[in-house]
Amino acid sequence: MNRMITIFTMVFVVIFSSFITGCAPRMEDKTLTVGAASSHYFVFQEIGKEFEKEYGIKVDYNFGATGLLYQQFRQGGPMDVFASADVLHVDRLVEEGIIDQEVQELYARGRLVIISPGEDVVRLEDLDKENIDIIAIANPEHAPYGRAAKQALENKGIWEKLSEKIIFGSNLRDAQRYVESGEADAAIISLSMIKEQDESAYYVIDENLHEPIDQKIGVVKNAIAKDEAIKFFEFVTRSEKGKEIMKDYGFSL
Repeated sequence: MNRMITIFTMVFVVIFSSFITGCAPRMEDKTLTVGAASSHYFVFQEIGKEFEKEYGIKVDYNFGATGLLYQQFRQGGPMDVFASADVLHVDRLVEEGIIDQEVQELYARGRLVIISPGEDVVRLEDLDKENIDIIAIANPEHAPYGRAAKQALENKGIWEKLSEKIIFGSNLRDAQRYVESGEADAAIISLSMIKEQDESAYYVIDENLHEPIDQKIGVVKNAIAKDEAIKFFEFVTRSEKGKEIMKDYGFSL
């Protein structure tokens, strides 16, 4: 009899524990979604790993050109945080009541580089060499880094001359892929996207040739994962770990 009671008790405990475990919210189930400029493609993946390690909150990303992400936020896209490659688009979403005025700020400044594997490109004028047939940049219409690339070429007086060589990627990652696939001989992209490359494989463009690439991040006012979004915002903008990672990828703060 005692043995039957013991067995019954053990089974009850197992079933009850399973029920509690199934009903209780699990840390790994916590997720937030970040809409981020393509210049953040690599840095935010590293930040996401460190953030999840510290808080147990998984980060899903929607990377793209800032202008296109802006349209998605305006249309109610299911995202909690906007990490823009400029200031303008976050400010607009604040004015439109989409980004929370109290949880948005300037957090980074980016730099432009030329990548041209196997080619001797050490200044913008070298893009006019005969062996450089195709140059990829992000579309200036909706990508701040593409706009800055165009400004730099214009200020050097070579935009018109190079216009027949230039192709547009919908965002920075697309421009980078054109070079990786061999479809382009050179590209102008963000310094943050080449952390693992040999320094001899890229050239940093003088930032005086274009407007500063200042960038803002903000939390959506009615975000589904608002608490988690604020934690991510503070991890990027306040924590020593977050700021250290951003700096490692070439952003100044």
